[in-house]
Amino acid sequence: MAGFSKEQAREIIQRLKSNLDLRTDAELAVRLGLAETTITTWKRRGTVDIPLIIEKVGDVSLDELIFGEENEPEGRVNLTVFGLGQAGGNGSVPLYSSRVSAGKPLEVTEEVEGYIYPNKRFHKGTFMVGVQGDSMIGVGIMDGDKLLVDTLKEPREGNIVIARVDGALTVKTLNFRDGGVLLSPENPKYKPIRVDEDTAIIGVVVATQRDFV
Repeated sequence: MAGFSKEQAREIIQRLKSNLDLRTDAELAVRLGLAETTITTWKRRGTVDIPLIIEKVGDVSLDELIFGEENEPEGRVNLTVFGLGQAGGNGSVPLYSSRVSAGKPLEVTEEVEGYIYPNKRFHKGTFMVGVQGDSMIGVGIMDGDKLLVDTLKEPREGNIVIARVDGALTVKTLNFRDGGVLLSPENPKYKPIRVDEDTAIIGVVVATQRDFV
């Protein structure tokens, strides 16, 4: 659960209510499937369950939610982040049956194929997904690899990200060029994808796993 100051937590909750056209904490609690006392606790302790908000609300601009439109840090790109699920119990991470394309974007499914138990414990905004294609071989991501994705990590220049393009998933390097945002392959056979309003960054790739048997 993300930690904020008490004032920040109250501001985040207020922005969320405004975005959802809700007036009271009680209405927000119902929308999120929580007790109203949980919202009160968030305000009192300065803790807000961002992964739960992502899961319950769907697409949400974390930049606007956390910083507010008027307070976005300079040079920050306003990208929407989508959470596909939560980490399982005992430090497990869900492996989705969807494959991300290292080539042309692939269709999305959100069926959990199983759970992976990495050496390090990850928060519940983390998931794993398999790779199909060769557009990222320049950075060592091969067809069949599994990618560990953090949906809460802020996407930055040069990060490898999972993006939703026209409803399909792809893995590419995030680049800022000529006043725009590009999803760049790491294989000269493929062309960059320019980010537009139909493109959403799901998360940042933080690790890979490769099976040899």
